[in-house]
Order: sequence, then structure tokens, then C-alpha cells
Amino acid sequence: MTNEAPPVTLSESAAKRIANLCEKEGDKDLKFRVSVDGGGCS
Repeated sequence: MTNEAPPVTLSESAAKRIANLCEKEGDKDLKFRVSVDGGGCS
């Protein structure tokens, strides 16, 4: 077992929104895609 942090962390609000989307679609195994755009501070 490792002590590494998970690759992605969601806020409680984000997790609830994703759960609501899955419920709305009627698919509890629904997948979602995350992207990261460059920009901001360098």
C-alpha cells in the first residue's frame, strides 16, 4: 500500500454536482472527462 495522494481531488460541492448529473442521466456508472488548460501564473 502506498501513501500517495489521489491524482484528482474533488470538493464536496463538485462531488454532489457529479452525483446529480449521474442521477439526472439515470446512469450511476456515468463517466466524466476532466481537462486542464494552461494559463494563469507562470
